[in-house]
Amino acid sequence: MMLISLTLRCRTQLFSHSVIIAVPSVLFMLSWQFAQFAFLTQILVLFGLYLLDGVSSDALKCILKGHVISLFISIALLFGNKMLITSFYTSVLLMCFVIVSTENIWRKLN
Repeated sequence: MMLISLTLRCRTQLFSHSVIIAVPSVLFMLSWQFAQFAFLTQILVLFGLYLLDGVSSDALKCILKGHVISLFISIALLFGNKMLITSFYTSVLLMCFVIVSTENIWRKLN
C-alpha cells in the first residue's frame, strides 16, 4: 500500500512505477493464497476513488498496469492456477483497466 501511495503522490506516472508495484505484488501473490482478496479490496477502493475524482486516470492506469503485470507473472509462476485465472480479482482488474483505458472514448461520445 505504501508503493500505491507513493505512486499517487508523483506528478508523472512512469512505467517504472508499474514495475515497482508489480514486483512486491508477485511476491505477495506467490506467498499467500488469499492475496487476491486483499488486492481486490485495494482495486475496488482505488476505482471508487477514481469514480469520485479522487484519483487521476493516469495514476490509476499506472497502478492497474502494475497489478496486471503481477497477475500475469503470478499465473505463469503458479503454473496456470485456474482458481486465480477465474477469480473475481482477475475479472474486476481487467474490467477496471478497460474502463479507465477507454475513458477518452466515452468522453467523446458524450
